[in-house]
Amino acid sequence: MGRPKLVFVAVAVEPTYVPGFPAHAAITIAADMPNAWLDVPWVGWRSSYGALGITLTRAGSTKAIARNEPLSFADPDGGMPRRRLRMREQRRTLIDLSDLLPAGLEPGPYDVTLSFGPEAIRAVSPGVRLVVRPPTEHESDELASVAAEVTDAGSWGRWTSMPPAEHGRPLRRRRSAAIQLGHA
Repeated sequence: MGRPKLVFVAVAVEPTYVPGFPAHAAITIAADMPNAWLDVPWVGWRSSYGALGITLTRAGSTKAIARNEPLSFADPDGGMPRRRLRMREQRRTLIDLSDLLPAGLEPGPYDVTLSFGPEAIRAVSPGVRLVVRPPTEHESDELASVAAEVTDAGSWGRWTSMPPAEHGRPLRRRRSAAIQLGHA
């Protein structure tokens, strides 16, 4: 019996991706040995902290268009938070793949394989299909209207935690003020 590793229990992606918008994927991971406990990177829709990798190919091809491996280690001091995955526990989370997808993807079907976790316990997913389509005129207008904010935030996930541009204050202050006033 070897050392326990991670395994993908499930992977689901939004079937259609419009470049510029988030590319959501839901992943479920577990240990490959039912009695194992593992410290795993804590990822979510705001950031994968370098714990997620992707291999992207045109549908039906084996030639990688993009390949990005996760960091080979989990270092909470380096900004990658960790959580313990307990015996028989499965962890499901929503993540954004858009930071891992290359710019300029042409419309059409692609196969995506995800890799997750430090090298010693890394899991590799089965392939899932992602169809890229160009934005509609309305979607292009939406993207243009928030492009500067998303760039300033660093990602769509981080952008969702920002206050609307017209408020100009950090979300925490607004939340704290609401709590102090008894509105929360």
